[in-house]
Amino acid sequence: MEKLVVVIGMHRSGTSLVARILDLLGADLGPEDRLMEAKPDNPTGFWENLDIAGLNDDLLAQLGGRWDDPPALDPGWESDPALEPFRDRARALIDRFSGEVVAWKDPRLSITLPFWERLVPITSTLHVWRRASEVAASLERRDGMSPSTAEDLWLRYNATAFLNAPAAHHVDYAAVLEDPVSFGNAIASVAGLPPPGDEALTAIEAFTDPGLRHHRASRSGSGSLADLLYEEPRMRSILAPVLHRQWRAERAAVGLEAVRAEAALHLDNVRNARQQIEHLIAERDAALRAAESAREDTAAAWEAVERLRAEHARLEAKHAELIARHDHSQTEWARLEQRLQGTGKELQDVRAAMDALEAEADRLRRWRADLEKRWWYRIVRSAP
Repeated sequence: MEKLVVVIGMHRSGTSLVARILDLLGADLGPEDRLMEAKPDNPTGFWENLDIAGLNDDLLAQLGGRWDDPPALDPGWESDPALEPFRDRARALIDRFSGEVVAWKDPRLSITLPFWERLVPITSTLHVWRRASEVAASLERRDGMSPSTAEDLWLRYNATAFLNAPAAHHVDYAAVLEDPVSFGNAIASVAGLPPPGDEALTAIEAFTDPGLRHHRASRSGSGSLADLLYEEPRMRSILAPVLHRQWRAERAAVGLEAVRAEAALHLDNVRNARQQIEHLIAERDAALRAAESAREDTAAAWEAVERLRAEHARLEAKHAELIARHDHSQTEWARLEQRLQGTGKELQDVRAAMDALEAEADRLRRWRADLEKRWWYRIVRSAP
C-alpha cells in the first residue's frame, strides 16, 4: 500500500458511514469476504475488516480491557516486548492489503492506534464525532447500556483518540448526513484519493440515508463534559490530557485497592497456612508419639516373640523327648507282649504239670485210704 487512511471514533458515531464513503471513493477496505457482515443494528454494513477488529479485541484483552471497558494506558505502552506476538500478527495482516490507498475502520483503533503506527505509516486519520447523548441512546437500544456508562465510554474513546491523533481530520456525523456530496469531495482530498466523479458522488448520496439516524439530540446539548468536548473543539486539547490523567489515576487507585485486597487475601492465606502448619505440627507430634509408643509396643512384642520362640523350642525338645520315650515304650511293650506270650505257654505247661500232680495226689490219697482200710481190716481180724 502507498497510503493508509484510518477511521477512528466512538462506536455508534458514524464510522461505518465514513468507511463506506471512502470505499465508494476508491479506497481499498481489504478482501470483501473479510468484511464484517451487516446486522440489524447496522443494516447497511460495518465496512470493517474482521481481522483488524479481531486483533484489536485481542490486544485490548492483553492490555486488561475490552471494547466497552478500554484500559487507561501509560505513555509508551505500545513498545512493550510482551506485545511482539501481536506485532507478528499485525505485520501478516498489513501484507494482505495491496491497494494504492487503503482504509481501515475500527472504533477500537481510537485506543490501539499507537500500536499500529509503529508497524505501518498512517497518512491520514479521520476522527468521527457524534453527540454523546445520541451515541448513548443507540447503545442503550442495542446493548442495554446505561446512559451514564455510555457517556463515560464516549469520553474515553474520543479523548484517547484525540491524544493518539491530535492532527486527525475531524468529521461531524451530523454534517455528513446533511451534505454527503460535499463531504465526499472534501474527504477525497484528505485521504489522498482522486477527485470523485459524478457516479461516485451519486452512489455516496444514495447510500447516505438520514433515516438511519434514529436518535437526535438538541443542538444546545445538556451542558455535560461530553457536550463541551463535542461542541468546543478548542477545549479538546485541554480536556483530553486531563481526562486521561484522571483515568490513569483511577486505574492506579483501583490497582492499589486491588493490591491491598490481594495483600489482605495473601495475609489471610498466610494466617490460614500458619494454622494449617501448626495443625500439621500437632499431627506430626502426635504421630511421633504414636510411633514411639508403637516402637515400644513392637519391642515388647519382639521380646514376647523371643520368649514364645524359646518356649516353642523347649516344647519342641519336650515333644521330641516324649516321642523318643513313646518309641521306647512301644518297643518295650512289644518285648513284653512277646514275653507275655512265652509266659502264657509256660503257665499252661505248669498248669498241666499241676493237673498231673493233682491227679497223682488223688491217686495217692485213694491208695492211702485203701491202704488204711486194709490195715484196719487186718487189725480187726487179728484182734482176739
